[in-house]
Amino acid sequence: MVSTLIRVAPPSEVLNEVETDKPEIELDAEALRREQMEKLARYVNDCFDEAYRHRQKDIQRFVNALYARRGEYTPDKLAAIREVGGSEEYARICAHKSRVLQAWLEDIFLANTEQPWTIEPTPLPSLPENVVESIKDQVSQRIAALTAQGQVVSPSDAERMLQDELNMEHMRQRDLAEQRAEKMAQVIADQLDEGGFREALSTFISYLTTFPGAILKGPIFRKRDQLQWENIDGKFIPQVTSKIVIQFEAPNPMNCYPAPGATTPQEGYFIEHLTLTAKDLADLIGVDGYDEAAIRTILSRCNAQGGGYRWVERYYGVHNSAEDKRDAVKSQYIDVLEFHGPVSGEDLMDWGLDADLDAQRYYEATVWLIDDIVIKATLNDDPLGRRPYYKACYEEIPGQFWGFSIYDVLSDVQGVANAAIRSLVNNMAIASGPQVAINVDRVPAGTDITNLHPWKIWQFVDGQFASSNGSPPVMFFQPHTNVQELLTVLERFYALADDFSFIPRYMTGSDKVSGPARTASGLSMLLDAANKGLKSIVNHIDTQVMTPLLQALFDHNMLYNEDESIKGDAQIVARGVASLMQLETLRMRRNEFLQITANPIDSQIVGVQGRASILREIAKGLGMDVNKVVPPTAVLGMQQAPQQVLPQAPQQVRPQAPQQVLPQAPQQVLPQAPQQVRPQAPQPSQEQLMDGRPVTDFMSPRRI
Repeated sequence: MVSTLIRVAPPSEVLNEVETDKPEIELDAEALRREQMEKLARYVNDCFDEAYRHRQKDIQRFVNALYARRGEYTPDKLAAIREVGGSEEYARICAHKSRVLQAWLEDIFLANTEQPWTIEPTPLPSLPENVVESIKDQVSQRIAALTAQGQVVSPSDAERMLQDELNMEHMRQRDLAEQRAEKMAQVIADQLDEGGFREALSTFISYLTTFPGAILKGPIFRKRDQLQWENIDGKFIPQVTSKIVIQFEAPNPMNCYPAPGATTPQEGYFIEHLTLTAKDLADLIGVDGYDEAAIRTILSRCNAQGGGYRWVERYYGVHNSAEDKRDAVKSQYIDVLEFHGPVSGEDLMDWGLDADLDAQRYYEATVWLIDDIVIKATLNDDPLGRRPYYKACYEEIPGQFWGFSIYDVLSDVQGVANAAIRSLVNNMAIASGPQVAINVDRVPAGTDITNLHPWKIWQFVDGQFASSNGSPPVMFFQPHTNVQELLTVLERFYALADDFSFIPRYMTGSDKVSGPARTASGLSMLLDAANKGLKSIVNHIDTQVMTPLLQALFDHNMLYNEDESIKGDAQIVARGVASLMQLETLRMRRNEFLQITANPIDSQIVGVQGRASILREIAKGLGMDVNKVVPPTAVLGMQQAPQQVLPQAPQQVRPQAPQQVLPQAPQQVLPQAPQQVRPQAPQPSQEQLMDGRPVTDFMSPRRI
């Protein structure tokens, strides 16, 4: 007879089996979920899988850099230290260097009154064909008139006349281009201010001085409601209008996923992990490019789960322990993947994008994915297909997307300094007082040997071998202190940190300097040498972030701005490197140039307009309102026009004014003033000490 008994397992065993099979169950559910996705959602999700796995080799560097910026040990390192015991102090070398570099970069890009960029017209503006033809016709008519008067015009003379007219037209076009470029610069500066560019750039610099790379995002075009007041019959009525605004952001680099093998955000594809609230998602209903039905489906899931939808965290574990988790309001956030990259026309049409697309071609598109639902899919409207992401690193690694952070450069120095400072604290603690040794065999039972105080009376008894053993019952000895040796180690590795990071301590104003840094000229040379290394960081920001971002904003205005007076043949010039340690020197040189040219000959060469330009730059550098200090070019030209008529009035009596007594003025006593004793007084030395005080001369023969 076959047994039909059924084995009943205890609950604990059943739970263990369920926990063991849980990963396989989750994988099967994930595979089924992806199989049910539409093609576009599956494509974006597969790209994110690939980018997420590829970034795992760099994620620990991000975590280590973040902990170093905070001045904390990683959990694994802290557990190892606590297992041994002792001090848990942290040297904070990387945190200090990061703060210094951040303040230094913000001083270059944010603290100056002048913009770290400019718009300049091309050196030789191109002339339209119709303008060139018109000039040729004018020259031909002039030659014909000269020939009719009997003058002979050679081919070389005709060529010279044509070239002179073309040169004059080039100068007029360049002046016009400069005016247009100046207006365009004002428009872009206004767009940057209104779009929060300064805040985004400050956050970008903070990330750059912490992580292996930083991302600046923009220009981003979003529809926002704005409140405007309209005057209707003498009463101001509020009106809410929708307007497309330009914004700028600096996303957390830990939430950015480049394509494997890409070195810039413009290569392959680029994915940013966003976190929105339910309100943010609901506000997208009715906005062009977003699928209302898909958004409402996600909001229904959020209501079912209590307000949030963290599917990325659930499946990929993107949020690690290094970040501040918002546990209290965790359920309020929704994970969104913002995808930028090539997408096939077939997938876009299957999703429902209403556009004339070729199913076999790939188009640069922007896709927003929440779980298995695409809520947005639009084509990139940039003429060159540029994505609004720009990356820079503290130190670039050729062929890699993420470079080296300050922690990567100083990790060995930071580790040794941490070990030295922990040993220093432990040694100071153990050597802070004497150690006590007591022969417990000679102490009466119940004596409190841990209570030490002055004039304490010790009671001892003689042991069996007390007469043969001459050692005292209580001994005091002082442990050896290694403070000076450990401080020497710390000082040495602090100096190595200065060398490795190109951020010397005298850049912070520290007076703990020696050697050449003790003199003003020596310190200037050392600062210049340090700047040569740091200029590479500023150059990365100029060439890889500022220039392409501003160029994209410039192209947008050229395409869509209705003001034609700002459009012209110009180019973006980022001058962060040029402003490095040169702004103060540049102001001094401008003042010197203004004084040098203050003579009749140079004034005729420079002219009133040229001198006004110099004054504008000086006033701009001093943070003044330039238009209030120096009149605009048009107003200045109108002021000069009446003055040009005065030399043409020879019939006035004023030229007889020299017959007055004025020429006899040199006969007065005033020219004899140099004969007084005052000019022979010893002049103070022009040399100065480092604190600005003049050098006092007591010993020279001139002083005596």
